[in-house]
Amino acid sequence: PFLGYRAIRISLMQKAFFRTQLRAIIRTAQHYPVRLMFPMIASIEELDAALSELNLAKGELRQRTIDVSKPFPVGMMMEVPSAALLADQFAKKADFFSIGTNDLTQYILAAERGNSRVAHLYSTSHPAVLQLIKDIAAAAHRAGKPVGVCGEFAADSEGVKILCDFGIDELSVAPPAIPRLKELIRSLPIK
Repeated sequence: PFLGYRAIRISLMQKAFFRTQLRAIIRTAQHYPVRLMFPMIASIEELDAALSELNLAKGELRQRTIDVSKPFPVGMMMEVPSAALLADQFAKKADFFSIGTNDLTQYILAAERGNSRVAHLYSTSHPAVLQLIKDIAAAAHRAGKPVGVCGEFAADSEGVKILCDFGIDELSVAPPAIPRLKELIRSLPIK
């Protein structure tokens, strides 16, 4: 159940609830900086459906004469291998990517971190995982879109060196890791 029924899939199956969330985000974006990111997108159809719900939510607010004119970036998590392999296509529709290394790794390697029987197989530094992260970053940059990384790899010193080498634009980490990573990033050669 954890693998299949969560994130955008629940939202698209519970559209009334999803649209309520989207209306709240749209209204907030009219007054504050907002970036909306859809989680666990696995297909172009899922992204299109989520974007359609966003447009419907905007339409509902317009009908209530609520201003929705201020745009905000709409991106997606890259945490499913099918999305990673189609990153060039997704980059045409999304304003930004955030690579979720924890889920991406476990889905690529079929090794859930929380399962003690296969956790030893989980490794973000596996060549297949690194190749997909690199490919996602390249696809985003070809389209002129920023790409970030979240997950444990974004706070790992060796991981950060690799991610910077791949041209990752931003890292999402827990606040205690920020000073250490700033110091590390400042010490890296500029490419």
